[in-house]
Amino acid sequence: MKLLRREDIEKLISIKEVIDIMKEVFAEVGKNNVVIPERSVIDLNNRNDEVLFMPGYIPETSSIGTKIVSVFPRTLVRWW
Repeated sequence: MKLLRREDIEKLISIKEVIDIMKEVFAEVGKNNVVIPERSVIDLNNRNDEVLFMPGYIPETSSIGTKIVSVFPRTLVRWW
């Protein structure tokens, strides 16, 4: 397993590059030039903990990406 820390990601891409890419992505979404299937949800343990996978594809540029979100509501309650 490979764990990427913030520093690892910052060596690969700058925040400016991320913003520029996201501007392009949202422009393509606005033109309906993307394939965005319904998100997949994995229920982790029946306590409302879950992981969401949201893939997307831009055929014109052969670009793919996936947004992954983990949700642990009980952890949030413990920290606040």
